[in-house]
Amino acid sequence: MRVFLWLLLTLWLQAQTQELRIHCEPDDAEVWIPEVSASSLGTADQGVRFEPGMSAQLTLVLRRSGYAELRQSFSVQEAQGVLPRQGSYHLTPLPGVSNRCQQALYWSKKYWGLALVPLAGVLIWLGRRRRSRPAPPARGLRGQQIGPYQIQEFLGQGAMADVYRATHGSQEFAFKVMKEDSADARKRMLRESKVLQSLHHPNLVRHYDAGEVGSRCYMVLELLRGKNLRELLREEPRCPPERALQLFGPVFQGLLQAHQANIVHRDLKPDNLLLTESGQIKVLDFGVSRGDGLTVVTATGLVMGTPQYMAPEQIEGDIDPASDQYALGVILYEILSGKRPFDGKDAMEVVDQQLDLVPPPLREVAPHLPEGMAAAIDRMLAKDPRKRFRDLNEAWKALSGET
Repeated sequence: MRVFLWLLLTLWLQAQTQELRIHCEPDDAEVWIPEVSASSLGTADQGVRFEPGMSAQLTLVLRRSGYAELRQSFSVQEAQGVLPRQGSYHLTPLPGVSNRCQQALYWSKKYWGLALVPLAGVLIWLGRRRRSRPAPPARGLRGQQIGPYQIQEFLGQGAMADVYRATHGSQEFAFKVMKEDSADARKRMLRESKVLQSLHHPNLVRHYDAGEVGSRCYMVLELLRGKNLRELLREEPRCPPERALQLFGPVFQGLLQAHQANIVHRDLKPDNLLLTESGQIKVLDFGVSRGDGLTVVTATGLVMGTPQYMAPEQIEGDIDPASDQYALGVILYEILSGKRPFDGKDAMEVVDQQLDLVPPPLREVAPHLPEGMAAAIDRMLAKDPRKRFRDLNEAWKALSGET
């Protein structure tokens, strides 16, 4: 009889509603006890009430988005109180962007002041992005009369200037105007204007006039229609050697005249060589050129140019006409083989390659090329400028096979 009464008492006790408080981080984790219910019993911070039924041993399951599930066995006797007995359960954060967001959301809700941290970060990022974004094109000049020039339409924009089509009588011009009045942009445009005024060659873009509109400088240049060499390379990655000689003969002649006037372009690349609709090739953008009597437009330690085409000595700050010869060698290597000799995953890797890496001989990459042409380009790419050709005239004779 005593055994029977003890059994009835035990069953009665087990059938009673149990209250369990759970210490857990995150404290809004959902609580599951599979032996009791297939659904959530609530969250850890609220505490849970349940009827254990006949089970003497139960399983506590804690779940929350962004965290690994935790399982812990406990007895009915332990359920009458607080779990765990000491300390608290800590759910393990899961990796991944969405999980990180869930974790950040929990802590921001728990400590609302933390919400200001990501908000401040977003605002700072947006502010920097806005400051670094190029100013919108000053299309408002369209239709204006500036000096003798009538601004007709907006053509495009670069890093520091916008370009319009302008007319004066029956003539058309490229009207290049600074985006904003900054000391650096002003010096660069004045430099380019001074350089172009001193050069007169059919394969160098022609300069007509310069002045100011408001507080911004402008230049009036020859209006050119066509495609630059970069666009042509997208259509035809490899250029036949005969076509390369046809294109680059005028380029060598134009730059030789610039070098004789003590002017180094120092930013030669396919983007700055334009093939006009009439089939004439033009050298563009003397904005970072350097020569006698010209102020160097660069901050301390800043190297001007494009890393994939910069000579080693140019990277180190020593520039002369041999630097342009090196850049032309890189361009020729690229258009004849379909592959850049120097092309890392970022600018610093490319700079390291320019300083230390000797590219494979061109004939190994493009065996169809004439031996003399390939050897001339390899020499133009010599790391030591003294080992290159004496000038572009000598380089051209070797490249074209002239005696």
